[in-house]
Amino acid sequence: MIAQPVLRRPLSTVLLLTLTLLGTAAFLSPAAHAVDSVRWEQTNLAGLGYLPSTQIDGVDGPRTHIALKSFQYDSGLDEDGAYGERSDLALHRQVRAVQSRAGVAADGLYGSGTAAAVKTWQGAHGIGADGVAGPTTMSDMGVPRTVWLIAQSMFAAHGWTVSAQFTCLRNLWNGEWLYR
Repeated sequence: MIAQPVLRRPLSTVLLLTLTLLGTAAFLSPAAHAVDSVRWEQTNLAGLGYLPSTQIDGVDGPRTHIALKSFQYDSGLDEDGAYGERSDLALHRQVRAVQSRAGVAADGLYGSGTAAAVKTWQGAHGIGADGVAGPTTMSDMGVPRTVWLIAQSMFAAHGWTVSAQFTCLRNLWNGEWLYR
């Protein structure tokens, strides 16, 4: 009996074919962590009242960009709608501040536990209890929602008059501090 030759593919060919198929699959479908990242971004934006909870879908679309631009404006960031490191840091910082005031672990993720704690806090303070830390809730919690409110509280803590505060901010905004 004559032995039939066994066709063997070199390991490099098999490896190349496998990597090509995996690369194509990764290109055609978004990575799970990317969808999770967008979903957490949306969840945090919804928890702070920038995005309706019905729009948490894991898709980085125009509604998410509009909500993020609004948050970026309030945070004094470039309003580009791109969820980069600065937006991520500011959003998590804001959520942690709300979580601290609501009495839950401050992990920066506005999950169901945070929503329940905020809802309890709202009920105990006579605010409409919906679990969303919007402008009224954050104000009543003593958590500044915008960079402008943060600046005002910082200036006031140092004894600056309102007029001096706004003059300083206006000069900084206009770049006049560069010429002194």
